[in-house]
Amino acid sequence: MTAKKDGEAARRAREKILKTRLVKKIVSFFKATIEKASPSRCAARAMYELLNFNGFSFRFEMKQTMLGGYAVHIWYHPGSEYTKELPMVLDAWWQFDIENCQLKLNTFDADQAWQQEILELINRLRKPAVGVHRTAPAQRVLTKYEEEQRERNRIRREKGLYAL
Repeated sequence: MTAKKDGEAARRAREKILKTRLVKKIVSFFKATIEKASPSRCAARAMYELLNFNGFSFRFEMKQTMLGGYAVHIWYHPGSEYTKELPMVLDAWWQFDIENCQLKLNTFDADQAWQQEILELINRLRKPAVGVHRTAPAQRVLTKYEEEQRERNRIRREKGLYAL
């Protein structure tokens, strides 16, 4: 009996670790995406929604109190539109930093379909589109004043009036 209980406890512990890893990966990617799009550093509460995005709808609640507090809600609805009646596949909450804090999973759908689909979505969004190449940043055009200053500095260096 105890061996069976120990095996069951170990299986549940492994499942919890895998769920936590998946949630952290999802949250860290979309949180970084949101902060890149809207880099607000104020202490005000913020809520971001992304509806009907490749079969998913997302809601992120940030800075619920002065001490932090974050929540993520995800709905999976392939081939249909988001409605309030849809069941959530993920509802998670954490206090300050998802990497170092206890993650509370209120809802986690065990269906593998949505988990695979969201990981594929994240991988697609991380890769640059086909045919898109990084370009060198455009050279800044110097003003006439800047050109004159550079020329004066070059002459001073040549005469040894000051060192680099």
